[in-house]
Amino acid sequence: METKEFVSLTGAKEIDRLFHEDNSSNRGDWIDFVFNEEVVNVFPNMISRSVPRYWEVNQETAVWARKFYQEGSNIYDLGASLGAVSWEIAQRFLPEKPPIVAIEQSSAMVQQFQSNLEASDIRNIQIIEEDICNAQIQNASVIVCNYTLQFICTRQRKELLSKIYSALRPKGVLLLAEKVALEDEQSNQKMRQLHHEWKMAQGYSLTEIEEKSRAIANVMPVDAISTHEKRFKEIGFSSVVRWSQKYNFVAWVAQK
Repeated sequence: METKEFVSLTGAKEIDRLFHEDNSSNRGDWIDFVFNEEVVNVFPNMISRSVPRYWEVNQETAVWARKFYQEGSNIYDLGASLGAVSWEIAQRFLPEKPPIVAIEQSSAMVQQFQSNLEASDIRNIQIIEEDICNAQIQNASVIVCNYTLQFICTRQRKELLSKIYSALRPKGVLLLAEKVALEDEQSNQKMRQLHHEWKMAQGYSLTEIEEKSRAIANVMPVDAISTHEKRFKEIGFSSVVRWSQKYNFVAWVAQK
C-alpha cells in the first residue's frame, strides 16, 4: 500500500496545528503529550513532519520482516498506533497472509485502526488494546517495535526487551526504531538543532517545535545509542545491526 493510500484510509487528513500559536488558549493546562483523539486526527501529518524517514523506515521494516519470517510463527507490531507497519507488512507478504498481531494501548488509536481494517480487505491483522508491557507475546519470528520503546518507563525497558527476546524463535528478529541521544552533550545539541531545522522546513514554527518538545519531555526520555546496543548484548541477541540513521532517529535489526 502506498503511503498516500494509507493516510487516506485512516481518515486522518487534518494538518497538525495542535501546538500552533493560534491554539495556545485551547490547550489550557495540557502539559504532557498523550495519544488522544486530537492526536489521532492529525497523526499521519504529525509523524510525517516530525520523524525523518518515518514512512521509508516502515517500508524497509516490512522488507526485513519478509526476509526473517518463519512459517507457522507470529509477527508482532508493538505500539502499533494507526497500524502503518502492520499494513506495510501485510502488503509485503501478499498473497500470503501470516498472522500479524498489532498491540496498541491508546483507545483512540485502536478505534481508528479498527475502522481502517473494516474498510479494507486485510483480514490477517489482529488488534489488541493493551499495554505492551503486560501483553502476551509468543511464537514470534518477527517483532516490530518502532518508536515505541521510548514511551516505556526507562526502568521497564530492559524487562520488556527480555520478554521480547524470550518470545522469539531461534534466528527470529526484533526490529526496533527509536529517537536517541548522542553520547556527548555538544553532539546531542547539534543533532537536536539539525532536527529542529528539518521540522521547520516541514512547516512547523519554532514555537510549535518548542511547545511540543516541552509536552513530550516527561513521557519520552530517550536512551543513548550505546545504551540500546549494550542492552541488546546483555539480553543475549547474537547479532545487532544499525541499518538506518537520520539525525537522532535510528533503526536496528537484532537477531536471536
